[in-house]
Amino acid sequence: MDRTTLTVVERETLTRAADQHSDLLRASVYARRNGSRYIVFGLLSILVGYFGDPAGATVGVALALVGFGSRHSGAQLAAGNPSAPMRLALGELILLVAVVAYCAAKLTIMKTSSADIEAMLGPLGGQVDVEGVMDMTNKIVYPVVVLVTFLYQGGLALYYRARGSAARLYTDHTPDWAREIMSIVSR
Repeated sequence: MDRTTLTVVERETLTRAADQHSDLLRASVYARRNGSRYIVFGLLSILVGYFGDPAGATVGVALALVGFGSRHSGAQLAAGNPSAPMRLALGELILLVAVVAYCAAKLTIMKTSSADIEAMLGPLGGQVDVEGVMDMTNKIVYPVVVLVTFLYQGGLALYYRARGSAARLYTDHTPDWAREIMSIVSR
């Protein structure tokens, strides 16, 4: 297109492309920001887990890897890659499974020893029913974490999956020249 003005059809095509691309761009920005947070919290979890909670470090590895995947797939989603939404959804489901498995293990086979906590409390340990407090805390905290994880990761997986049809529509019905303009404008 060596012309300096657009035809009516070209303007309509660009308008339609901008509308379709805005939804993808919004999801892309969210995926990349969320991925950055996952990386930071994943690395912190690995660090903390290294000093006493190997299962927590494993969840941290999963969190960081999903974070890197979210950043990569988020960038691809902005370009309209129709497979990016499913990769984003799969990452959220992997994270959901990792967190739920961790919580289930902490409630059943990997309970924190009350002796460890009593040793940390020193002389106060004898004055507090440490085992009772830990048991009550675990029965509240881990189920709440599981519930929040199901809502957050499950909701994000559904959100990203729903972007798949928008990405296919964008790539199938938007000419290359219009997609190139959208990629330049969205930088």
